[in-house]
Amino acid sequence: MDVIESRPDWRKLLTPGHVWVARLNATRWVGGVLLAGLVGAVTLDVLGNTVWLSSRLAAVSTGEPTFWERLRVAPWQTLRGTVSSAAVARPTLDPVKLAQLTPAGRETSFDPAALTTPTDLAGYVAAQIVALNASGTLDPKYGTCDPIESLIGQTWLNSKNGQPDVPRCKRARDGSTVWLFSVVGDGDAVAQRAMPWAGVFHKTADGWKFFNIAGIGSAMVPGHAVIRLDNVARQVEADWPELTVKRSAR
Repeated sequence: MDVIESRPDWRKLLTPGHVWVARLNATRWVGGVLLAGLVGAVTLDVLGNTVWLSSRLAAVSTGEPTFWERLRVAPWQTLRGTVSSAAVARPTLDPVKLAQLTPAGRETSFDPAALTTPTDLAGYVAAQIVALNASGTLDPKYGTCDPIESLIGQTWLNSKNGQPDVPRCKRARDGSTVWLFSVVGDGDAVAQRAMPWAGVFHKTADGWKFFNIAGIGSAMVPGHAVIRLDNVARQVEADWPELTVKRSAR
């Protein structure tokens, strides 16, 4: 007696190759999801280090002191819950002192052709980020920066020769922040215009990052967050106390 195979006719046409192709087709969406996730991660990283970071920093000087700020300023009182907002109020910048900044000095006698172009400035910042992440120090091959201890009445030109050949700099006592000030060019091929430039390198959990400082500097390095001095008032008070309103002892 003939045995009639019970499988449906369509199953007789299947081969192992058909099965594997079907399985691969069923998982094609995984690659798309991974690609979309990668694009999203890169986008969030870029926004987080530029636009969103600037927005967060812009609210620092106006918002209520955070728990971590309270803990840093008054640790035991914070843990006991006895510290007040007034006790950890953020420093206030002195507008009169800020108006006394003279980036190019009272008299300018340098050659505009010697000014650093925007392209070279961007390359300098990128190279210094690499150097800071590698060794924790600025790369000396670009010239040793000229130390500056106070910003009041001080030129941002090289104090030794009055030229815009190296930036003036100051490193925070804890080593986590490096301030840079100079006079650079706007890149005009016919007649470069001098512009004050202020920036700061700061060591974060993700490594060293550069921030443009608006308000006292007009030249900006694209691709990096822009902050104001009042966004980092505590750091300013630590490194440039002459720019802040003296707070009365409590």
